[in-house]
Amino acid sequence: MYAEGDSEAAFKFNSVQRAHQNLLENLPLLLAVAAAAATAAGPRVAAGLLAVWTLGRVLYFKGYAANG
Repeated sequence: MYAEGDSEAAFKFNSVQRAHQNLLENLPLLLAVAAAAATAAGPRVAAGLLAVWTLGRVLYFKGYAANG
């Protein structure tokens, strides 16, 4: 699942791979919380919170991929 070696390309690939794996690990909890928020606070609130979370994940992914 990860690139072997000490090259710059392997480092960048592994950084992106780790960021993606982190997203996949957190996704089930996010979906459960989003369903609970939609039920308790309403679908618009849940959609707004998901939009904020998505923006945060994009920024996290870009930062982690760039800096490892």
